[in-house]
Amino acid sequence: MYGEEIYAMRALKAGAQGYLTKDSATDELVRAVRRVASGGCYLSRGMAEQVAMNLAHHDEGPRHERLTDRELEIFRCIVAGQRISDISRCLHLSVKTVSTHKARILQKMQLESTAALIRYGLENRLFPEPSLGRHAHSVTVPPAARAAVASPQGRLAF
Repeated sequence: MYGEEIYAMRALKAGAQGYLTKDSATDELVRAVRRVASGGCYLSRGMAEQVAMNLAHHDEGPRHERLTDRELEIFRCIVAGQRISDISRCLHLSVKTVSTHKARILQKMQLESTAALIRYGLENRLFPEPSLGRHAHSVTVPPAARAAVASPQGRLAF
């Protein structure tokens, strides 16, 4: 359901035989199901190009690809403006566990602060983007996060 290539890569690494975005046409879905059912793999043309580019530049990959699935989930919650206590409640984890994950995220990504983490997440579009459709995701970026991603000219970078 996500268009980002990071989800396709994670799904494929986890054993998926195909990946489509939610905006794929019905006929493409049918082709994908038939291909996978017959033992093949299926990626849309655009997604296949993105995956190929990712594999070709694996050593130059984005820092967020170093994160585990749980760390990425917590990272996205932080970027979306959720507090540690809210994340812990939502994911049924202790506040200490979420804080430990956050510290590991900062360390793995070589970032110094929550503001830097939010800036990285927004610059790399690691959150559900709002759309006008009925399945739209809404992300509220708190004022502190907006200030963290302001460009040197004082304008927001997104």
